[in-house]
Amino acid sequence: MKPFLSFILLFISYSIFGQVADIHPDEFKSNSMFKQKSDYQLYYNPLLDKYDIHFLKLDLNVTDQSTYIFGNATIVGKAQGGPLDTLVFDFKDNMIVDSMLINGIKRVASRSNNEITSIFSPEIPDGEEFNVQVYYHGTPSGDGVSSYLSSTWGKRVTWTLSESFHAYEWWPCKQVLSDKIDSAYLFFTCDDDCMVGSNGLLRNVTSLPNNKERYEWKTYHPINYYLISFAVAEYQDYSIYANPVGSDPVLIQNFIYNHPNCLANYKSEIDQTASFIELFSEKFGLYPFADEKYGHCLALLGGGMEHQTMTTLNSFSYNLVYHELAHQWFGDYVTCASWQDIWINEGFASYCEYIALENPESCCGAGGTF
Repeated sequence: MKPFLSFILLFISYSIFGQVADIHPDEFKSNSMFKQKSDYQLYYNPLLDKYDIHFLKLDLNVTDQSTYIFGNATIVGKAQGGPLDTLVFDFKDNMIVDSMLINGIKRVASRSNNEITSIFSPEIPDGEEFNVQVYYHGTPSGDGVSSYLSSTWGKRVTWTLSESFHAYEWWPCKQVLSDKIDSAYLFFTCDDDCMVGSNGLLRNVTSLPNNKERYEWKTYHPINYYLISFAVAEYQDYSIYANPVGSDPVLIQNFIYNHPNCLANYKSEIDQTASFIELFSEKFGLYPFADEKYGHCLALLGGGMEHQTMTTLNSFSYNLVYHELAHQWFGDYVTCASWQDIWINEGFASYCEYIALENPESCCGAGGTF
């Protein structure tokens, strides 16, 4: 058994590190993807462990024309490990906090070391819930939010990529893998010629004054901080369904550029996603978020990023689509406890590429050709 296990580990390691960027789907996710935990501990604040996050609501104004963001974040949490008198969130110093309310009371928010800190009295008893609302604005710096023009399709797109430590560049958060957010409302307001893709189900699109619309996404599955996402562009919605055994149909919602030739170019590849979901559901158990959706947002990142229920990617090549889909089981539904263990996420997703290749009839229809 030991020689066989060593071979498997060597194979997985080679799959992760031995492939060039145009082959490996996740090669350019983030410059800090393989950042060592010891490096992060240099600025990790143990006060982040004094509370547990239950709910997040983002209500943000975004645009395809720049990375500028303004709006507010609401976080509902519970004190743990003793009374809470100091509340800390990760949030990059260049983002401007306009005001901060804790349980409806305006509080002073100090800024330093890329954190928001509020010391308050009376303290919140151990086990008691609290509600924080942070109003803010700014232009994120770093890799967390990007905005570029697609020369192929003539559309500009703005998107997020928070793995591994970039969420704090665009929303006040707790960048701790062990504390998943139980549920989230993700509301994004944009110009009415654009659409915003995000996590969960699109519950409503609300028309607003000044030619604006608010896209209201809601997810009720636990989600890690780095998997919260949005992408905004002049999109069109091309939705299909998968039919895994023993399940209701699973929505596959694709936000692709609103260009006359974009759907025709990608349609046959997008349609294969349904058979990928059916295959992996057979192998690993039903797609974990079947009651919400799976989907894709086109953007200009290198490769793809497995944002929970809504992958962001730059194309619909087969290995990219089923690699990022596999992460919904391995990485999103089951998440590593430390970034030192990211090889587990990537190893399983790379292994799933081979499972798909070994089942060409399931993945590629009659004839089984790629």
